Amino acid sequence: MAFAGVFLITLGYDEAWILSGIQDILQPRALDVTVVPVLTSGGFFALGQLLVTALFGAELWPQRLFCFASMAAVVAIVWRWGMIYFGDMRSGALVVSALVATPGMAVLGSTAYATVPAFLLVLVSVAVFFGNFGSRALRITGTAALVGLASATRFECVLLLPALCLYAWFSQSEQKRRNVIDAVVASLLAVPVSAAFVTLYWLAGPQQIEHGVAQATGLAIDYVDYTGLLNKWVISEAFLPLPMLVLATVLAFYFHRQQINGGHAKWLCPWILLAPFGWFVWALWYLYAPIAHLRYVWPGLASFMVLLGFGIAGLYAWGRRNEAPGARIAALLLALSCVVAAIGATGRNLVLGNGDILSWEWAGDAPRAYFTRFRHIGYQRQAARYLRETTQPGERVLALGIGRSLGYLAQRDVLEIGQYTRRVRWDPARVPRRMVLEPVVGNFVYFSDEARRWIVDNTELEAQFGPYAFYRLTGSYPDDPTMLKGTTRIYTGHPHAQSYR
Repeated sequence: MAFAGVFLITLGYDEAWILSGIQDILQPRALDVTVVPVLTSGGFFALGQLLVTALFGAELWPQRLFCFASMAAVVAIVWRWGMIYFGDMRSGALVVSALVATPGMAVLGSTAYATVPAFLLVLVSVAVFFGNFGSRALRITGTAALVGLASATRFECVLLLPALCLYAWFSQSEQKRRNVIDAVVASLLAVPVSAAFVTLYWLAGPQQIEHGVAQATGLAIDYVDYTGLLNKWVISEAFLPLPMLVLATVLAFYFHRQQINGGHAKWLCPWILLAPFGWFVWALWYLYAPIAHLRYVWPGLASFMVLLGFGIAGLYAWGRRNEAPGARIAALLLALSCVVAAIGATGRNLVLGNGDILSWEWAGDAPRAYFTRFRHIGYQRQAARYLRETTQPGERVLALGIGRSLGYLAQRDVLEIGQYTRRVRWDPARVPRRMVLEPVVGNFVYFSDEARRWIVDNTELEAQFGPYAFYRLTGSYPDDPTMLKGTTRIYTGHPHAQSYR
């Protein structure tokens, strides 16, 4: 089902933004239409997508298959951990059953975001640190390189470093002192590695930066928004309730302890390290994430679901050892419920076919998309084909409000009005006379009454494909272009009354 999503889900706004920035590194364009690379989607993801772009150009499906392959690798690693730890394939499947139920896994695994590739590096980093390579230097440098690359891929993965040190400090291993030293040294080495990858990615693109790392990650916030924190708490409960996080952690630690004390574990599995990492990611997302996107907290949620999977498999193993069929049935029912939940979430995403679902749903705006089931991808492909056939390469089209997806799919210069006013002084005589509206407008961004009147009075509709609309200018542009940018707030204030916002 996730593989089908590679081809059946529309190109989302943020996804198009990220891919356009990568494409512009290999194929530089004029300064006013180029897209600056997104620094928090660099590292391993950027390297892989640069290679895919060099081989396949701007085709969307190869970019997404890179992330799908990363998701398959994550599942394979977790399955392997379960098999080694419990000694049979069935237990490995029980562990994976919880992982596949992680909210948003199918969407993130079938769309071109850096989240899943970054989590893959987290798992590989953990495996390398706990692996038996016979070389301490290789263990330290390998862990440092992988964690540095992971944190350059998605910033929140840097939290694996304190999690690694914390686990080494509290471990009961006979080599505790060595583990602590190795964890600290690897952490110190990983920081410059991550900084180097981020710097190289920045220097590869145009020498203009729209969003610094601090702003993009929310670390530039210098105030406490209590209302926003409470709202984010409610959103996080919708993603994965706090009791589930606690249950996953307790179950994993309990059965890990039972296996070790009983001498049943064949291998001291490193997956327990995901417990502090998951809590650190969840806390950072809650306190500092600039927007409550699911993909920002997903590595933490996936970590909790891996823990839950080991708890389920541990319950099954305990029931088998103690000849308690009730425990085994309970474990199988828990695993089955996870799979059913995953099928429901994945099926809904395919039915909607909406690549922006992870961005709109947290804001409560996704229901507007429910009435165009199975149609999104068809509308987008028709609109992209129309744009490509009715424009010449280099010809520019103005996106009213915001919109990037059609420009990437049609390989045409579609300029957002905000981008246009930032990089070119507003001169109505130089602004493109053709315009386009994408479905982000009307679902997440809204026009004021004044902007709607201007569109009615000064343009004519050329073509429409569902929520995609093409216009041609018949009148004149307004003196103030900000009127056409739209806002995320629908209501603009009481008539004849002062604004109270």
